[in-house]
Amino acid sequence: MEALNVTHFFFDIGGVLIQYDQERFIDELAEKYQVARRRLEPFFTVTMLKKVETGDISSGDFFHRYLQPVIKISYEEWIECFVHHYELNEPGMLLLKKLQQKGYATYLLSNQAEYNAIAIQKKFQHFYHLCKKNFLSYEMGLFKPDPAIYLEACKKAGIAPFEACFFDDKEENVQGAIAAGMKGIVYTNQISNELLSTIDQIK
Repeated sequence: MEALNVTHFFFDIGGVLIQYDQERFIDELAEKYQVARRRLEPFFTVTMLKKVETGDISSGDFFHRYLQPVIKISYEEWIECFVHHYELNEPGMLLLKKLQQKGYATYLLSNQAEYNAIAIQKKFQHFYHLCKKNFLSYEMGLFKPDPAIYLEACKKAGIAPFEACFFDDKEENVQGAIAAGMKGIVYTNQISNELLSTIDQIK
C-alpha cells in the first residue's frame, strides 16, 4: 500500500479473519460439558498452548494427555467444538480481498495447533487457499511474537521484511513483527474500515 510503502501483507487468523474469543470458548466448553471453568483454564495459558502450537507436542497427544481426562469427549468432538465456535470476521475478510484486488500479495501467519487448522478447513473449505502462502506455527516450530517466525515467513515468501506489513489483533505480536523489520498494525474492525477507504483511493 502506498501509505505504508509495502507490497506484501501478512494476516493473523483468529481475531482478524476469523472470530475467536478464547474466554467465551472456555465458557462454552464449561457449560456444554458441565466442567468447572477453573479446570479448563490451565490448558489455555500461553505456556501450555505454545507446546501444541509449535508442534512440540502433537495436537492428538495434547488433547488426549491434558483435555480428554477433563471433558471426556473424543478428539473429533474436540475439533467440532472449534467448528461450532468459529465464524468469519467479515471486515477482516473484506480487507484481505480488497488488497488482493489491488494486486498486493497476501499471506497467512498465525499461531495455531493442528486441530485449529483442521476445524477451519472443515468449516471454511477454501480458507487455506485464500492467500499466496500459509505460515502456521505448528508447522514452522516457531511462535509469535518471536521475531524468528516473521523472519522465516519473509524468507520463505522470498521478500525482505521491510517490504511487508503484518496485521494482528494483539499488540505483542505486532511488536514482534516490527522487531523483525516489518511494518505492523494492531487490527480492529474500525482500523479495517479506515484502511478500506484508503485502499479505494489507490488507482
